Amino acid sequence: MRKAFLCSVLFIFLFGVFVLHVAAADDVLYSGTFIRETGTPVTVSESFFVESSMPAVVQLWNGGAEDSSGERVSSSVITVNGQTVFSPSDFNQNVDYVEKPITLVGGYNTITVLLRSKPRGTISINIIHPVPDTVASGSVMYRDFDGAGTWRWDGSKWDQLSPSNPENMVASDSHLYGDFGPAGTWRWDGSRWDQLSPSNPENMVASGDLLYGDFGPAGTWRWDGSRWDQLSASNAQKIVAVGSLLYGDFGPAGIWMWDGTVWDQLTASNPQNMVASGLLVYGDFGPVGTWVWDGTGWEQLTPSNPENMIISGDLLYGDFGPAGIWMWDGTVWDQLTPSNPQNMAAVDSLLYVNFGAAGTWIWDGTVWDQLSE
Repeated sequence: MRKAFLCSVLFIFLFGVFVLHVAAADDVLYSGTFIRETGTPVTVSESFFVESSMPAVVQLWNGGAEDSSGERVSSSVITVNGQTVFSPSDFNQNVDYVEKPITLVGGYNTITVLLRSKPRGTISINIIHPVPDTVASGSVMYRDFDGAGTWRWDGSKWDQLSPSNPENMVASDSHLYGDFGPAGTWRWDGSRWDQLSPSNPENMVASGDLLYGDFGPAGTWRWDGSRWDQLSASNAQKIVAVGSLLYGDFGPAGIWMWDGTVWDQLTASNPQNMVASGLLVYGDFGPVGTWVWDGTGWEQLTPSNPENMIISGDLLYGDFGPAGIWMWDGTVWDQLTPSNPQNMAAVDSLLYVNFGAAGTWIWDGTVWDQLSE
């Protein structure tokens, strides 16, 4: 993930190195440009503050900001909190861009830069908090930070569960399920990871102790805690689960419900998105708006088309882009915020929202509280 730099706000000249700070954009925690001046190379150290320990990514542009034609650096050493992030070998062939994951400590962190190049050699550095995938179960939130692994927020601190990044993850009760691509499907039970399948599902959903996986040409399967059972040989475009009920969007064949024994068709129409709670199924049907299936028929909730929607209990949350986040309580729509989220997850009456640069927030039904920046 590359970010552009904004206007400069501070200049510092330190003997052999010229340091340019820039205003932070999006989720940038630290940003600076270092220019090798004449004289003996010197080491520059700077500190920046973060609220709590968190995964991060250090981005480096050799020659200045992204796509810059400035003089490149042939050798340099960059450390964060005393740990080497980039060494001379990272600058082989005058590399243009490189990034590496790190873990920051809560409080002040220190970045140290030593440029070894001819005068006017320039590098630009960002330290960012990556935009993650987010899922939640109860008061626990799980986040996939690109390049920095999978982490859990327990209400007070972040803990790393795996240095690997899943292609997809879902959570239910105390279990986290991760699709790790070629490594297969794994379950975190609160203390360790167990492989459930060496196969890589195209989609998966969880409900209670049940995990449902869409394995493409192999069809739709259910993991009951001890074994896999095939529910359908067909390949669903999307699946959602509530209790023992599974809803599948089978494209041109429409939406079908698995009640534990047989499949029943709810509509021949193909939604752009759908979520479910109990016998209620909510479908985003694009130009014709958002509709709900109450077990006997369909009713339109709004003619608008949400960018994303999630559900928890009787509450439906819709991300309507520039119009912000709205909640449907079964009777009326209420706007929770005019801001446009990057990701949402809901459990019980709690809504977790990732607003990118504005951090991660939780809506408890009354007020917003910030979990992390």
